[in-house]
Amino acid sequence: MTNSIQQSAEEFLLKEAVARRHALEIESIVLFEEFEQFLTRLFSSMELSQFHVAAVSPVIAEIPLAADRAEAEIVEIEFKQPFAADIDSIKKSIKSPSDIVYLANPNRLTGTTFSNSQLESIASWVNQGLLIIDEYFHDFSQLSALDLIKEFSHIVVIRPFQDWNSPVRSECGYAITNEIMADKIAAAQTGFNLTRSAAKRGLEIFDANGFGNVETKIIQKRAFEVAIELMESGVKSQFTPTDSILIQLSDPNEMIEHLKARDIRVERVGDSEILKNHVRYRITCTNKDKELVKAVCAKSRLIKKIPDKLNRTKSVNWDRDKMTIKSVSK
Repeated sequence: MTNSIQQSAEEFLLKEAVARRHALEIESIVLFEEFEQFLTRLFSSMELSQFHVAAVSPVIAEIPLAADRAEAEIVEIEFKQPFAADIDSIKKSIKSPSDIVYLANPNRLTGTTFSNSQLESIASWVNQGLLIIDEYFHDFSQLSALDLIKEFSHIVVIRPFQDWNSPVRSECGYAITNEIMADKIAAAQTGFNLTRSAAKRGLEIFDANGFGNVETKIIQKRAFEVAIELMESGVKSQFTPTDSILIQLSDPNEMIEHLKARDIRVERVGDSEILKNHVRYRITCTNKDKELVKAVCAKSRLIKKIPDKLNRTKSVNWDRDKMTIKSVSK
């Protein structure tokens, strides 16, 4: 079966570029302009009278909104340790093999990642449903589930057309799946094609990003440097495979207002017991990054500090080239 939905020349060229880079058939690609709208129609395309959408918490707002519009019950899965993948919790949350599981890999908020072997297990538990793998931050993590599409006909991988230099995050992107599923999804998207201008802009971004996107490497390097500076100042922070770092605070609400007054934006990560004291800061690669460190350290009473016994800089052995923490002394 082939996708016969009418499309503009710009859309075709964009699909062709995506297919060429990923060595896929063009029929396995579906373009979309608005993420929430796409998800709603993707959920609805399952044509089930009743189903659940299981999503790992914390989730971005678009997921429960899309599930609600598709008249599906949303099941948010909370891990005991939110920074480590816990597929047993996912298995327990699945109510039927026809359920839909949505996973951001890495998680858009915490940066938590899943291996392909873990994704294979999850796919086998919803073999009559759908596994949606949101690879929004693929350019940062380099994680890819595209090989799983050959093995599982019910996996959909989603990626964005994102200019990482832009402060505005894109809602425009593409989905990759098997050809039969792609045709089904495209039919559900009828009337919601990309505009010519959006398709043209998507092609410009896709061509510019290329392989080993330079901009993402610059952002990651800056994120790592900011995380180091905070850690060396005694502030608990976390480097993630996204465009953001996480900072742990004793009073997030007051710190958010303190930073807001200085035109520095951070956001809450989640409401669980572990995440409620974390905020997320998106790296800007401007002076705001340095201002963040100064502003956070200026409010020491709001900070979750690293215990002095760790001796901070002496105890943490940073690998600045590989952007990893090599060891921590005890």
